[in-house]
Amino acid sequence: MVIIYLDVETDSQCKEPHPTDKIITIQYKEVQKPLVILKEWEKGEYGIIREFYNYFKEVAGKVNVQVIGFNLFRFDIPILLYNLVHFNIDSLAHIIENFRRVFWRDLRYCLYPFNNFSFKGLSEEEVAKRLGLKQPEPPSSEIPKLYREGEYEKIIKHIESEFEFFEDLNWKLTHELNDVMARYKGGEEASCSVA
Repeated sequence: MVIIYLDVETDSQCKEPHPTDKIITIQYKEVQKPLVILKEWEKGEYGIIREFYNYFKEVAGKVNVQVIGFNLFRFDIPILLYNLVHFNIDSLAHIIENFRRVFWRDLRYCLYPFNNFSFKGLSEEEVAKRLGLKQPEPPSSEIPKLYREGEYEKIIKHIESEFEFFEDLNWKLTHELNDVMARYKGGEEASCSVA
């Protein structure tokens, strides 16, 4: 099985992200391989989207591919789909076929039932605090400002800490589900774990 962590950062001008926001980084990490960060300020928006899609098409053709991220369904996937079509990188039919071939695991959606079926309180920062995980630094909300100020190293620092958060959260959901349920129900840490 190929397991890939995926994330996208954008230069969002509004409080809520929009599919037309400029993609400034696409980052992915196959388990046991180094983190790859595609940077708009080095290759342009079209360049990083095309490079990611070429990688994704190749990996999507393999058997048993799982892509893991946080808020994939409401942010990363829609913005990638929109931009792949917008830049005419492939036909919509081919893009959807490639996306359909993989299994998507959205860690935010995994927590949704434990949070009374509400997204309120499920930001990365709030989840990290509640589950005792290291929070991504600087916060995601600062990325557009950092981008406009040319603070690219701080964006890279955020991405690296965010991927640590993804891996830790995925571990907790996979191996310590009882603890996750207890913390969302307001109970003490559970001593049992789910294998």
